[in-house]
Amino acid sequence: MYPILICFPAPHVNSSPLKTPAVREEPEKIKKWREDQKKSLEEKDLNEEKKKEELRTAAKSELDEWYRHHEELIAKTRAANR
Repeated sequence: MYPILICFPAPHVNSSPLKTPAVREEPEKIKKWREDQKKSLEEKDLNEEKKKEELRTAAKSELDEWYRHHEELIAKTRAANR
């Protein structure tokens, strides 16, 4: 038996060039809004970095205090056990 060949017609190709949509200028209000948002986000980022640094400093001092207190307790326990 011979295989059956089925041929489909080629898809229709439009010979006209594609039309690109016209580029519209953004309205002034949207430009201003984008600028305001950018400034606002930059300020928030700066504030967040400041707060992170404050938290790091506070955490370091608390950890140092905890270690100091822990060393005192160990020293007292050693002295009491002698």
